[in-house]
Amino acid sequence: MNIENRTVWQKGTFELSRLEDVNRELFRILPLKWVFTYKTNKHGYLQRFKARICVCGDLQPLNGMETYASTLAGRSFRSLMAIVARFDLETLQLDAVNAFTNATLDETVYVWFPPGFSRPGYCLNLRKALYGLRRSPLLWQKSIDATLKSLGLAPLDEDDCVYIGNGIMVFIFVDDVAIVYRKRHTHTARDIVNGLKAAYEMKELGELNVFLGIRIIRDRKKRKLWLSLDNYISKICEEFKVDKKGKPPGTPMATDSLMPNEQQATPQEIYQYQSLVGSLLRPLNLLDLQKTMDFSAVPDM
Repeated sequence: MNIENRTVWQKGTFELSRLEDVNRELFRILPLKWVFTYKTNKHGYLQRFKARICVCGDLQPLNGMETYASTLAGRSFRSLMAIVARFDLETLQLDAVNAFTNATLDETVYVWFPPGFSRPGYCLNLRKALYGLRRSPLLWQKSIDATLKSLGLAPLDEDDCVYIGNGIMVFIFVDDVAIVYRKRHTHTARDIVNGLKAAYEMKELGELNVFLGIRIIRDRKKRKLWLSLDNYISKICEEFKVDKKGKPPGTPMATDSLMPNEQQATPQEIYQYQSLVGSLLRPLNLLDLQKTMDFSAVPDM
C-alpha cells in the first residue's frame, strides 16, 4: 500500500486541495478504495501481491463526455499468433506500470484520500487518470496512441489496438504491450522499446509467453503454436472442488433443456452459481453457456 501510494504521488496524480476551497454544489468528492490482487508468473504460480488505488467511478455524475475505449479483439490476437507461428517471428512483451496515471485528466475531479492516508481538512484534486474513473481507459489509449504514432507506427483500420510500421507489429490491451518482428528487424524493435520506455515506466517481460492469462506454447522448429488456458482451468477446478478424476462431460454440451427446480436457491447458492458460470465465460464457447446463463438471476437449485 505504501509503494502504491508513493508511486501515484510521484507520477503527479494528486494535488492537495483545501475542503473549504471546493465548491461542493458543483463537484462531488469521490471516494478512493484499495483493490488487492496478486500477480503470477508464466506457470501460474504466485509471484507478488499488488495493492491498487482506484476511484469509485460509479459515483461520478454523468457529464456527457466520451468514455469509450477500444480493446484488442480476440480474433485479432489469434490471427497475430497464427502469423507469429507461420513466419517464425520474434516476440517481446512490455507492461506499463500504473498505465492510466500516465494520461493527464481533462476534467476537474476531486477525491478523498485513500483509506489509511487521510489528512484532516484536505481532499485531493485528481490531475491524472486513475483506475475506476470513466474516462481513464480512453485517455490512456489516446496517450499511447500518440506515442506509437510518433515512433512511426500506424493503427490498422480493422483493429485500432494493432499497429504496424517499419517491419514491426505492436498490439496492446490496456497496459499490456506486445511487439512482433522478424529477427532482421531487431534493431528497429529495440528503438520502439526505448521510445516507449522514454515516454512511460515500462517493464520488459521478455518473450511473449503469457498474454491476458493465455499461455502461449511454441514449437519454433515445426512452426506451430498453441494457446492454452490450462492454468486458469486448473484454478477453476480447485476453487469449485471439481474432481479431476471424475467422468468428463460430453462434448459438445447436451442439447436437453434445463428444467427449473421447485426449490428456491439461497443467496449464497445464487452467488456461487453466478461465480461458476461467470468463470467459464473465458475458456468455453458462449453458446455452451447460454442455457446456464439463463438461470443466473435466480438459479433454482
